[in-house]
Amino acid sequence: MSHLRILGNPTLMIDNLKSVINNRVMFILLPGPYIKELEDKIETFKNKDICYSSVNDFWVMEEKILSKINKKLDIVICAAKECNVPSLKHVEFLNRPKRNLFVTEEVSFHTNLETFKREYTDRLFFFTADRSEKALSRPDRDYPLNFLAQASFSILVCLGIIGQAKSIYLFGADGGRIGKELYYEGW
Repeated sequence: MSHLRILGNPTLMIDNLKSVINNRVMFILLPGPYIKELEDKIETFKNKDICYSSVNDFWVMEEKILSKINKKLDIVICAAKECNVPSLKHVEFLNRPKRNLFVTEEVSFHTNLETFKREYTDRLFFFTADRSEKALSRPDRDYPLNFLAQASFSILVCLGIIGQAKSIYLFGADGGRIGKELYYEGW
């Protein structure tokens, strides 16, 4: 099927996803006010084996929160056009020594897609954000990586389920602004 050829090998990507999640609890870090609760209690999780994930400007969460416990994100999703995939931050993420996963859409890549596919086969996860009426019945057996176009963190929740996370917790999914100001400067 042509959609599978375009996306690559869905079975391999799902196996890579399961390997990174590794039956762990998954935290999804987002820039809304509720992230403050995790920020205040992050030391509680210092010795826990958690699969940390985030979206778009992911390095902000690493610098402001996870660095306090010497942790890094395991999964990031950057699929919005504004993410300018691949950027230097994305390449740095992909080149980390610890196994991780970069989630995006092929249409989000601005350059060097085929090179990245060759170099990072086990670290790239491609999905399709489907805007058609058919998306209401997906993902399914024939289109296992097609999702109804929605917020990136919603795709992360779906991937956590597919990747067999023990449980999934969202922090900061309550919006990124307090009044007119962004909660996380630099996001």
